[in-house]
Amino acid sequence: GYCGADIKALCTEAALVALRRCYPQIYGSSVKLQLDISTIVLGPGDFSHALRTIVPASQRAQVPPGRALAPNIRPLLANTLAMVLEVLLRVFPHAETQHRESRGGNMFIFLLFASFSW
Repeated sequence: GYCGADIKALCTEAALVALRRCYPQIYGSSVKLQLDISTIVLGPGDFSHALRTIVPASQRAQVPPGRALAPNIRPLLANTLAMVLEVLLRVFPHAETQHRESRGGNMFIFLLFASFSW
């Protein structure tokens, strides 16, 4: 579930873990330190620690919860919703037929409007 940016972040975090392991004083000092980067060797433990820290994008992405339109907003959007539903019914004509059979009558538009979330 890791994308390219996640892998880059994982490698960066592993490098920072190794840096903190080799030079623990780096974040506690305000003095510039001379680092010998050849002494910093990334190991499996650094990547294991980074894996516990980095959350892949596929796990971060969540669908925002939908909610019904507020009663004072519904009249303002009624015409727009009707046009959208008209286009959707042209694209998916079976939806109205299927819904009419299960619910009866023109309740399709009403129910869709009542449950419509923005």
